[in-house]
Amino acid sequence: IKLPFAHAAGLEWQNAAAMKRHTPQSLAASALAGMPFGIVDVKSKLHFAHHNVPNEQRSRYKPLDWLLGTLPGQFFCLFLFADCLVFLGAACWKLVGGNDDYDDTWWQSLWFSWGMFFDPGTQMGFGANESWSVKAAAVVFSFLGFLFNLLFLGLIVDVVRKTLEHFRKKRSRIIANGHTVILGWTEKTLFVIEKLFSSADNLGAGVSIVILSEADEYQMRQDINLHFPSRPVQKAIRIRQGSPFECDELLRVSAFSANEIVILAGEDHPRLADLKTMRTVIALAALPRQPKCPIIAEVRVPETAIPVSSLCSVAEGIFARDAVRRILCLCALQPVLGDIFESLISWDESAEIYIKDLDELGIDHGSTVAEAQAFVEHGIIVAVRPKDRYSTLAPAPSRKLEPTDKLLVLAESATDIDARSWSARRLTKRFTTTTKHSNSCAVGLVPDDFHKAGVASSRYSSGQLIIIVGWPKDIDDVLTAIDGYIAVRSRVIVMASIGESDRAKELNKNRTFHARNFKLEHKVGNTTSIFALAELPLSEANAIMVLADGSFSSDRRIRDSSCLATTMTIDALLNNRHEEIFRWTKSAQKPRVICEVLTAETERALRNDNLRRVAKFFYTDSLETALFILAARQTPVYNCLLLMLQPNEYGDLAIVPTAAYYKENEIGPGGVPWEECFTKLREQEDILLGVVGSNTRCKGLHWDRRLPAPSINMASDLIVIARQKSTLIKGSGDRQQSLVSATAITPLEDRGGSPTASRSRTGRPASTWRAT
Repeated sequence: IKLPFAHAAGLEWQNAAAMKRHTPQSLAASALAGMPFGIVDVKSKLHFAHHNVPNEQRSRYKPLDWLLGTLPGQFFCLFLFADCLVFLGAACWKLVGGNDDYDDTWWQSLWFSWGMFFDPGTQMGFGANESWSVKAAAVVFSFLGFLFNLLFLGLIVDVVRKTLEHFRKKRSRIIANGHTVILGWTEKTLFVIEKLFSSADNLGAGVSIVILSEADEYQMRQDINLHFPSRPVQKAIRIRQGSPFECDELLRVSAFSANEIVILAGEDHPRLADLKTMRTVIALAALPRQPKCPIIAEVRVPETAIPVSSLCSVAEGIFARDAVRRILCLCALQPVLGDIFESLISWDESAEIYIKDLDELGIDHGSTVAEAQAFVEHGIIVAVRPKDRYSTLAPAPSRKLEPTDKLLVLAESATDIDARSWSARRLTKRFTTTTKHSNSCAVGLVPDDFHKAGVASSRYSSGQLIIIVGWPKDIDDVLTAIDGYIAVRSRVIVMASIGESDRAKELNKNRTFHARNFKLEHKVGNTTSIFALAELPLSEANAIMVLADGSFSSDRRIRDSSCLATTMTIDALLNNRHEEIFRWTKSAQKPRVICEVLTAETERALRNDNLRRVAKFFYTDSLETALFILAARQTPVYNCLLLMLQPNEYGDLAIVPTAAYYKENEIGPGGVPWEECFTKLREQEDILLGVVGSNTRCKGLHWDRRLPAPSINMASDLIVIARQKSTLIKGSGDRQQSLVSATAITPLEDRGGSPTASRSRTGRPASTWRAT
């Protein structure tokens, strides 16, 4: 036995006896030490192959292969068949003997056969008194000629069709400029389209959407028409079936001239889906005319965001699931704050934050923040973004504005605050007679039931009980987010059909899970069973979270159906519809039930008001797509919201009691006017956004400008953006709800630096993690 790799290193060949002294491990170690692998043996036939000698063997068509398998052969067969039929018809006519019009000579027989073959109508020129032999010859050859014409024309039509299809595939393209390109068709695509139209409506801009996907074009169009019955919306959406990985297909949808490009991750395994996303980004970076617009790529694994962003200078990987999970936990633990964040992100009819230049707002350069606020009649300035720096939340009223500064303004829509907008001028003219102060027309109230619908205890009280029904695939991230917001010495009960041993593996698959503020308890049972749900301590719970069970089914529609069935069953138990197995104590406060919804189909079904009264439905995929659009169109606003979702030195969105700013003798029986309270908070560099605890029919941050401004009393809690940390610990701390986060999210604008001094649980700076 001789080994060839030793010969490559100039060593002598080893015989079999010597090789017996070496183990395979020692041979591999010696090869790795200095002997390269993959060398071709000197005795291989490749060394003796004569590549310069021509190969005399040739490949040729077989006759039948050429005649039947090629287009020229098919035409040849067809014309040969026609010639045979023409000569056969002439011979038959000669045998018949002809008639008065055509005699039996060869010339006239051929002419008769040609006429009958190519023009079947020639037979109608014969009289009814012709002989049967003449009629039979005319009928037979007319039929054969008609059949030949069908075959010939069919072949011509097929050639023309293939040629036109070839040119259509080669030359067809969508010509568009300033449009939005969506690459990929998933369950989130319809949500992306919906948020694009909502954001365009709020920003006062038009929208043109082009979708490129490998999915069936007809099915995509059917889904769009079903979700968007409006004809103008349907006409604004153009679809092309093709691969997002191919540069040629990207050029055909005018990707280089788009205003923004959104790449959606597929439904495959998360890491495989992210690899396909990276493949799409590589194709965009390889275009002859590279896009200059923002490229927002969805990633399903946090660490994939950095390589995606490194592939292209304008690309950014967005892992939105972490922020959405935080908002979901806030909706259960601190419902007012959770609903506010959901409202600010979702692009719905409530107030949002918009970024505007000073010229767009009509503000003079060199003005202070207070002067700018007085000029912005229909919005509240919540932050200032200097050039090439992060936004400063709750800026000081005396701060001077530079010409390059941009303002983040809370308003109902961008057109309400744009000085050049016709609707803003009309709005100003309409409400200036009733509005005395600029700060009284852009924020609003949160009703009593909005505050009391969930967790009654505050962030710093103890003894909360949260029940989670279902086992999502990212349950470890959900529990980590809960641990950052829940009160100490709390309990979290998780009920799912998956066994406890499998749960331990899932919880510790990425990192060792350890809850600091709550005790985790497990219940095994069917999430849709009324008997299993009745065994849960529903009477003691502060909130019940019904999450999409990843262990139940991989089909998102089935998971939605399971969540709805569980939610309806819990609602029936809480309303004593099954008193034989569960009885609700009327004196106890009902927990807030939160049901997670994934698909657009379920979202359309939940437009029914009767269903909405059962629970709070949390649209996970819809909020994720809203974050994509926010990151693409208003990146500073996206960063501002992420900063408020984590510990920072710039400002927190919090619920603060009125006693933190006023003493009891400072507020009379009629309360404090809104304008006065707003001014007082601005003097302390805080910003008043809304009120909790006042009676009003309005919801969210925005209140109807036609209604009188509310007054504030000591029983009210204030929704504020607070910069001074001392403010958050004043007054009745047992009612305070400020944001405290256990992990951090890195903003988009700077992947290396950090705007905050907070550190994650791992000890590294929070900014080094895009999404912990």
